[in-house]
Amino acid sequence: FISKYFQPLLIKHKWGSNLYYFLSGKYRIHPSYIQEILNKPNNNHDSIINMIKYFKTIKSTKYNPETLYAAIKFYKKQPKGKLLYNFKKREKNILILGPGNSIKLNLAKINNFIHNNKCLVLALNTSNSIDEKLIDMRVISHPLSFFTDLNKFKNINSPLLTPYSMLPNKFKNKLNNIKIYDYGIKIEDSKFSSKSNYCVVPNALAISYCLAFINLINHKKIFLAGFDGYNKKNLKYDEANSFFNFYNSINPNKIFAITPTKFDIKMAKKSI
Repeated sequence: FISKYFQPLLIKHKWGSNLYYFLSGKYRIHPSYIQEILNKPNNNHDSIINMIKYFKTIKSTKYNPETLYAAIKFYKKQPKGKLLYNFKKREKNILILGPGNSIKLNLAKINNFIHNNKCLVLALNTSNSIDEKLIDMRVISHPLSFFTDLNKFKNINSPLLTPYSMLPNKFKNKLNNIKIYDYGIKIEDSKFSSKSNYCVVPNALAISYCLAFINLINHKKIFLAGFDGYNKKNLKYDEANSFFNFYNSINPNKIFAITPTKFDIKMAKKSI
């Protein structure tokens, strides 16, 4: 029984002697948070420690999936920003790049799509499947992304769209050498609006924040690549897909996927 059922779980969830589980016990952090953090392959030691420090500051003795992706407490200040962007630029098609493996699998086709459709390219977080020279702007808004991705931005030259004015100083200091588009954020259930210096969105997902910013830009069509999706039992699928359904209800026929996706997003006629 143990070898058949328990041992595979032990390997899968990295149970046993482990510094991070030790710290979760020390700081009264529910171990399921550690389990989910460790299941993210891109997290290194420093980012995991940073997230543990974050969970120390919030109520995390009981596991609540929403807590792991909490944004309201992180953005508890009044929304503010100083968005210095040339909104009079010529109207363009928009391509938003997500983290999915479909970008690597279709790299040459996506490069051609960008050139042929003269796209303004926005990449979410630090996904680096594509030539950085093709990226016009990167977008980061989710609290946990600041813990996991922030150190990677020192190797990135693209401008960054982020709620800079609302960030703690320890995060601001790591963005000193990057061109910033400072756009504020406010989290409110079932709300989606774009103000001149901040947006109101239902969650802090980078795609929600990005689409709110795009509302301010002269644009033709909005295309998405790399939004492969998750297993439908994954809580991340629910959060992201709920947003896409919400967005499509208020902005029908506005976004189109050019790579395969499990989300409820219409495929573009000229998909890859």
